[in-house]
Amino acid sequence: MAPAPTPVRRGSTHLVDFFADDEALIVRVACHLERGLVEGGTAIAICTPGHRRALGRALAATGWNVEAAELSGSLVLLDARQTLAALTVDGHPDAAAYEATLGHLVRARSVPVRPCRMFDEMVTVLWADGRVNEAIELEELWNNLLAETSADLYCAYSSELLGDCAHAADVARVCQLHSSVLGQRPLGGSVGETAACRTFPPDVGSVPMARRFAQEVVAGHHHDLVAEVALVTTELAGNAVVHGRSEFDVTVTASSRRIRITVADGGHGRPVLRRTGTRSTAGRGLVLVRSVAARWGVESCGSGKVVWAEFDLGWPPPLPRPLD
Repeated sequence: MAPAPTPVRRGSTHLVDFFADDEALIVRVACHLERGLVEGGTAIAICTPGHRRALGRALAATGWNVEAAELSGSLVLLDARQTLAALTVDGHPDAAAYEATLGHLVRARSVPVRPCRMFDEMVTVLWADGRVNEAIELEELWNNLLAETSADLYCAYSSELLGDCAHAADVARVCQLHSSVLGQRPLGGSVGETAACRTFPPDVGSVPMARRFAQEVVAGHHHDLVAEVALVTTELAGNAVVHGRSEFDVTVTASSRRIRITVADGGHGRPVLRRTGTRSTAGRGLVLVRSVAARWGVESCGSGKVVWAEFDLGWPPPLPRPLD
């Protein structure tokens, strides 16, 4: 079992962008890096040659002298594959090599009065090469570093790479390792699916917050399923608070065909579906989940578990209206 994910330090951010359009990605990343430069800090980008050139052009268009910024050390542009080669040992990201390659660089430039803003595309390079586990290992190394510094990291994965349903648990793990999620990812390679993810603290007040978050996402796609999604999210988030006893991530994916609610937490116990006639009220929420969702399930993922439920278009029948 993998160790529990290292939490991102308060004040630091670890954002992931499932991008579908290169030009839009470059605009977002350039804005992210420029804020670090404007505040007198450091901007570090580890990317492919094409994106490196595009970022240089984008920063130059806003008035920055890219060459001068690189010479001064305030802007650091690194090649993704070359950097990966330097921090990899026996095919896997190595903690010591990572520290020697990137850790010391970030620590030296990450101080409270001078922010360090970074962009990492090594993870999507690994995923594109079929090295999904290694991409997740690298994300975990980033989180270890962010927990000790005040740096902000922007990661990016091409949404074209995430269309294989076999990697659903891996994508959920990626979301779990980030403080916020942007963008869209295709499902099954053909139907566009919007994904939104948010992390909540392990207290009862998070349950209504998670419910409202899911309702807001679904309302723009299937307003007729809002009530059912609210019920399922409430039950799954409640289970995460009571039994997971850790921060939990709620991911809502919506397409023209279905809605999927995923709740990932650090608990190891698997939820139990109680028999209908039991006197205990514990665990009966899953009976409600099963009654309104087309499918539901539990998967082991990283340091905890993922509980999910899906709704197909036109399913389930509307919930009965309360009696007046």
